[in-house]
Amino acid sequence: MCPEGSPRETSRRETRFNHINLMPREIELKLALPPHSFNHFRDMSWLRSRSIVASTTIKLYSIYYDTPDLRLKNLGCSFRLRKTGKDWVQTIKAGGSILAGLHQHDEWEMPIPNAQPNFTLFKDPKMQQLFKDPKLIEALQPVFITKFTRHLQYLKLNHGSEIEFCLDHGKIIAGQKRTTICEIELELKAGDPLELLKFAYKLVDKSPFPLRLENASKAERGYTLHSGHAPPPVKAIKTEIASNTSLNTALKMIMENCLDQLSKNENGMLMAHEDIEYLHQMRVALRRLRSAVNIFHQAFPSTEVLSIRKDLKWLANQLNPARDWDIFVTETIPCIAGHFPQHTGLFLVLDTSKTIRKKYNEVAHISIKSRRYTRLMLNISIWLTSIDQSEEVETKAQAHNASQPTDTRTFITTLMAELYQKILETGKNPSKLDAPTLHTLRIYIKKQRYISEFFQAFYPSRAYKQYIDLLAYLQDLLGSINDYANAQKFLDETHIKKNKNVQYEAIAVIHGWITHSLVEKKIELSQAWMTFSRAESFWDGNA
Repeated sequence: MCPEGSPRETSRRETRFNHINLMPREIELKLALPPHSFNHFRDMSWLRSRSIVASTTIKLYSIYYDTPDLRLKNLGCSFRLRKTGKDWVQTIKAGGSILAGLHQHDEWEMPIPNAQPNFTLFKDPKMQQLFKDPKLIEALQPVFITKFTRHLQYLKLNHGSEIEFCLDHGKIIAGQKRTTICEIELELKAGDPLELLKFAYKLVDKSPFPLRLENASKAERGYTLHSGHAPPPVKAIKTEIASNTSLNTALKMIMENCLDQLSKNENGMLMAHEDIEYLHQMRVALRRLRSAVNIFHQAFPSTEVLSIRKDLKWLANQLNPARDWDIFVTETIPCIAGHFPQHTGLFLVLDTSKTIRKKYNEVAHISIKSRRYTRLMLNISIWLTSIDQSEEVETKAQAHNASQPTDTRTFITTLMAELYQKILETGKNPSKLDAPTLHTLRIYIKKQRYISEFFQAFYPSRAYKQYIDLLAYLQDLLGSINDYANAQKFLDETHIKKNKNVQYEAIAVIHGWITHSLVEKKIELSQAWMTFSRAESFWDGNA
């Protein structure tokens, strides 16, 4: 929001009045601030060289409305009345996406004379359809409010782009419950979204405090506060890629799909310490993301990709131990203890393991809150936006390596065949493979499964589902073998300080159980491998 009376604010108001039927797309990026860093950012003198008009400070009071059963929220909408000074504005946001801190929504906004919603002002057919039901309008009531102070500046970026820099500090209030607002909001007013992302990266880089991309809007946080329930863990959603999709478009769709899953589980992972599913889904998203980068790095060679691959590997190394210890503590030991309920030593080992697990979870939390993680997410967004804007990327990529296929289907089919051969060569005599080779085999199988799922539309055959089911089964078996191998290593890390004899005996029981389970799983793996090695390859056109 511009300072009242300024030429820019007058222009914006005229635009709203003259084009009230239009549906503008709001593009903004949010960064969460540590509360103690607020005063540092309030002094925005270092931004003066980019400033278009003088900075200003305003107080904003917003009332968010919904029905008792939260019908608007369930439709993906938010409706608010906002007071600035003496003026009221009603706003609806709907649709769009939130990806790595970048918020894109359809927005309808218009001034109203007082604090009473006026749905007759909406001329857009979608909004008229939504609010034509008198029962819906009658049921609308205040659900939560936001009260915050906004320090803002209009900044000029490179190539004529302009953004609104907002520093917000205040509260969200739902009944007797409240939570803090402390964030930077960068809204693109004119120009290129890429310049917005680049500016955000510089901001993160220059800040003396780690900044996190905020993947929840104020409305989402208000609804969470109102309900008392965090959004559930988000699983992978199928990517619909048509068979005629170009390489750069396919890359962007897949990467954004993976980023969406990763970012939507961040807050839950950081806040819900007892729910291990958020971390699990983050790691699934990360594996899919790494597979996607590995798939396309040959077609899009660049220093940016090398840097992204390096940082994704770092992130995996930060999250993997926490997830492995989650499995050990919540699945492996409880399963064994369930068969020996009288063995107190097993429960003592479990308590000791919980302490170690907590340490690795803290490492995972620190990594997600780190500057390096935020840079990584922004780097990926910058790379994808650059690819999206360049019509010559694919041509340049092919010119870089003339041996690369010229269409997406051929490129993926070649990749599938190469990976299949690696799986067959690595997996010979699976019952005799050592742990590192089994781990390599598991990685290859994961990659082929993810590629197959990403590009399912390319191969509409009956053999596809059978092959995917076999890959999933092998992946699960190899995952169990990996979990048992990790468990043996974890026992070596479990330092016993009390009731040593009882706990050492329990460790011997666990070792015996794991050894027996590994033998069983490897027998099962050999049987599954025989079936897999005879399966049809659906990508060669013969299935």
